[in-house]
Amino acid sequence: MAGNLAFKAAKPRASAAPDVITVAPAKTPPLSDLLSTREEEIAQLAADGLSNKEIGQRLGISHWTVSTHLRRTFIKLEVTKRIELCRLITALS
Repeated sequence: MAGNLAFKAAKPRASAAPDVITVAPAKTPPLSDLLSTREEEIAQLAADGLSNKEIGQRLGISHWTVSTHLRRTFIKLEVTKRIELCRLITALS
């Protein structure tokens, strides 16, 4: 009789929670760590809805210079559209 043992396979419990991995959100560095003072200023004005021409007039620089600063800002912040820049600036402000 001792050799006649039957083993039942263990069934997983329905109430057992699946393995969950939680990840803390990455901390976003402040804009001042990523952008120059001028780039940050221009990005904020762009986020406020000003055109390149309006930003240039307000700061006393050419709209081409504004465009250059924004292009460098886009690269540093890894955005491709002005609206993405606006959303990011708004979220970080």
